[in-house]
Amino acid sequence: MISPHTPHAHYDEELIIVLNGSLRFAYSSRPTQRVAPVDAGSRSEIHAVPTSTSIVREASRGTIAVHPAQNNHTLAAIDGTPVLYCCVRLVGAQLIEQVVTRHAPMELQHGRLARTQILSPSDRLLSMWHAAEGGAGDPPMRTREREDLLDSMVLSGGERLHLHATLTPQGGGYVPHADTYDVLLLTLAGSIEITGPRPQRLGPSSLALLPAGSTHGLRNVGDTASVRYAFELRSPARK
Repeated sequence: MISPHTPHAHYDEELIIVLNGSLRFAYSSRPTQRVAPVDAGSRSEIHAVPTSTSIVREASRGTIAVHPAQNNHTLAAIDGTPVLYCCVRLVGAQLIEQVVTRHAPMELQHGRLARTQILSPSDRLLSMWHAAEGGAGDPPMRTREREDLLDSMVLSGGERLHLHATLTPQGGGYVPHADTYDVLLLTLAGSIEITGPRPQRLGPSSLALLPAGSTHGLRNVGDTASVRYAFELRSPARK
């Protein structure tokens, strides 16, 4: 991705995760007024409304932008350098509460996320990522490390979205089990294999969806440690 997006908004929440390079986000400081959808059938996108109250933030690798529903936003690569990022859409959900562990609480307005928020990775997480890529001067990572980034984003249906980063050393992993909630894995560095009835191998910048109730295990099959983000969508009755 190099060229900027046309300013727009969505009827659902959106997460943008920067995997490589740097982005410049521009977003409105207030919710977008209700306008006609671009595609009335899918209701996936709405026309942007010009605003003189835009906020501009730059984001490097590992940064996560949380765009609330109906919030004007756009993004562009900095200095024309290509950027790799992942987009996760929470279709049909609206944020009604926000509680985080390491970051400051997100700003709310009438019970909903008021505007785009930027979650920057800690130095510790960036160090883990760099070491997993075999960075010069970094010793091999021999122990499992975890950092909680978001706990938890409460959606309108009562579901809670948790987010954490995990480093798994070479040869490490966990035994097959089944979760009571959906899990989305996004690998940042290294190679892992999802074991179970439907095994799959993931390299850097790869995604795997593990539905609730599915049996799966994980092991690091690469030559270095692996680092990944894990998004967990938990129902109100299953914390």
